[in-house]
Amino acid sequence: MASSSYFLDTNILISGILWEGNESDLLDLGEAGRVELCTSTYVLMEVQSALTDMGYSLMEIFGHILYFRNFLRIDDPTMEEMEEYWDALSAKSDVPVLAAVKRFGHTLVTGDSSLRKKAAKHVDVKTTKEALDQAG
Repeated sequence: MASSSYFLDTNILISGILWEGNESDLLDLGEAGRVELCTSTYVLMEVQSALTDMGYSLMEIFGHILYFRNFLRIDDPTMEEMEEYWDALSAKSDVPVLAAVKRFGHTLVTGDSSLRKKAAKHVDVKTTKEALDQAG
């Protein structure tokens, strides 16, 4: 059965704040309380790093992180859970995402086609469009 909560990875969060489209629409639904959205501390750290690399100021980055924390539930995996999935993914930076999604029974929403394919062996995975259609 599909989860009623969606775990958003880094590319969804970045796209959602930088451009209008499905990702920003999904964030709007979450902010309005119409759908439960989640992420992890690890993903927020990746967002911070990506925005830093894009030249955003500390205050701009802090503002984006606060925006996310206002309506995204933060669900973190344990170290043991990350170790359990270490061999499941070749991109080790995706292991904390998979472990968190699995631990809390979320549906993973990602724009990363490689992660989507590999994670689908372990958890429910959707594109942003699919999540929007399901949230209806």
